[in-house]
Amino acid sequence: MILRKPLPLRILGLTAVYCIVFITLVTLQFSNRGNFSLTAGAMTIRGSYLEEDSQDIEEHTNTRQITGGIRLLYGGLEFNLKDDRGKSLLLDQTPVNPEFMLITENTLQQSWSARFVLPGGTAISFVSVDSARGPELHINAEFAGDDSEITIPISQRRSSLIRDNEQAGILYSGYRYFFSIPGSIIEEGKIHLSKSSSAISYRHRSAQRIFDPSDYIIAQAENYEDEIRNWRDVSFSYWTQNILHTSATIQNEENVIAYLSEAIQRGNYTSAVNAITPRITNSPGHSHRSSVIVGGMDNAFRTFISSESAKTNLITRLARERSLAVLREEHILDHLLSRSNNTLANEVIEIIDRVDPNMLTIDYIAGLLEFYSDLTLWRPNRQINFLTEEILLIISDNLRQDTQNDTVYVLTQDGNNREYNLRLGIALINWIETIQNAEQAKPEWIKIGRSLVLSALSGSNSGNLHSILKPIMYYPRAVRLSDDLWAWTISPSVNHTLINGNVNVTFTFPATMTHHVILRGVRPFLRLQIHGMDWRPSAEFERYDSSGWLYHPQEQTLVLRLRHRSTTENVRIIYREDPPPQPAVEVQQEANTQEAAVE
Repeated sequence: MILRKPLPLRILGLTAVYCIVFITLVTLQFSNRGNFSLTAGAMTIRGSYLEEDSQDIEEHTNTRQITGGIRLLYGGLEFNLKDDRGKSLLLDQTPVNPEFMLITENTLQQSWSARFVLPGGTAISFVSVDSARGPELHINAEFAGDDSEITIPISQRRSSLIRDNEQAGILYSGYRYFFSIPGSIIEEGKIHLSKSSSAISYRHRSAQRIFDPSDYIIAQAENYEDEIRNWRDVSFSYWTQNILHTSATIQNEENVIAYLSEAIQRGNYTSAVNAITPRITNSPGHSHRSSVIVGGMDNAFRTFISSESAKTNLITRLARERSLAVLREEHILDHLLSRSNNTLANEVIEIIDRVDPNMLTIDYIAGLLEFYSDLTLWRPNRQINFLTEEILLIISDNLRQDTQNDTVYVLTQDGNNREYNLRLGIALINWIETIQNAEQAKPEWIKIGRSLVLSALSGSNSGNLHSILKPIMYYPRAVRLSDDLWAWTISPSVNHTLINGNVNVTFTFPATMTHHVILRGVRPFLRLQIHGMDWRPSAEFERYDSSGWLYHPQEQTLVLRLRHRSTTENVRIIYREDPPPQPAVEVQQEANTQEAAVE
């Protein structure tokens, strides 16, 4: 006999079950509302939106506010951007969560970017790149305010730990991944990024492909010099129309420098500089860079001293850390040796000489090629391990084609960066042309360099590009004169001689035109001569339409204004006076005395 519960009790039980199921479903629905898991290239990103009514997650074009942190999976590793107890994203040792997220996709460059903004404005970017040698992840920190260091926890996810040359890596989906910086990053389970070392790559190693140089040589490269002249003509016309008539354009100091340096070459410098001098010298963008052309030395002197000090401190810190980020600085070796900073230059040379090829990324290659060319110029007898083949392999792995615009470029951490591509193209041309071994000299690489240059210039009239190209001899630069003395000048030829303890410095510049010079390393002196005459100092020397000078003894810096009466002008710095000649009358009296004695 089967006993059954009364009907009301059964109905009540079923109702309770239905309520429990309903409540569970509702709870799950609302607890998951705002959660997301999306794929961006080879990255998987998981987190939660702050607002519950967020738009469709596939709309990646807008910045989205997020909460609860982010977990990013890539290449068998999980990058934890979430404030978890004992395993937190740290900003200067303080646990934080990202506040905003921006996802972008660049189909042409085959890259996907995820940028996370932290409290205070500091940001972390993850760029997934489908490169020729396999998938790569570029991680970059952009520091704001006083923030200086980020620590990102990492852990393995469905992957195996492997080793190659004592460096730990990850085996995931048939790919072998390693960080660009050797060390125990994976074993420690964290990544450290700082202002001096703000980037790192996590990439596949040992992928091979067939590289055809002709794919990356554009047709215009065959007429390279003509194309450069045409770009200069078009750009000069653009600057003439905009700099003289648009106040906003003149705020870009590099545009002004490019315009006036071209005007010198073209013979209409005086009218050009007179038209813009008051506006540029009084603008906040004016510094020592343009001062050698337009003057305004009061402000220029301050920016000169602070800029030189800041650059030296930066390079010193990077050298002490033995960081390859020193190669991000343009022509690092020339910068140091032109200023006679031999000790720091030797430290940099040692760092580059001992560089591990596995640490190199495309972002360092332009600086490395510049370093090689400058070393050949400054220290031709210095033996060093030139990583030519490794460099060309890295460039080939990162070369891309834009068939629509008929241009080529390398894909860096910043994407298709015009200025970097121009810098790389010039450095590549210069280095290949200096290789002495005919078997190593690869003419197709010179054409690739020219293609990079012309592609970077295409469609742009930026003065910044002109400052990298430096197509003419009238350009601001540092010139080493002796072990202690160097000049910041626009003169194409500066020579130094030492006669009887006094210094002569000779400058060339078009006659009747004016330029300025900053001489560093000038010891206190007795007097100074310009145009062959003693010339008095004046704090207001720039008010007069003539040459002039002012000396800053604490910084041992001499500021000159030279109005050329002839193409060549000489500045004589007098440290010692020659004894005056013996009066002729005394000589005659001595002769008469000797004649009387003989008689």
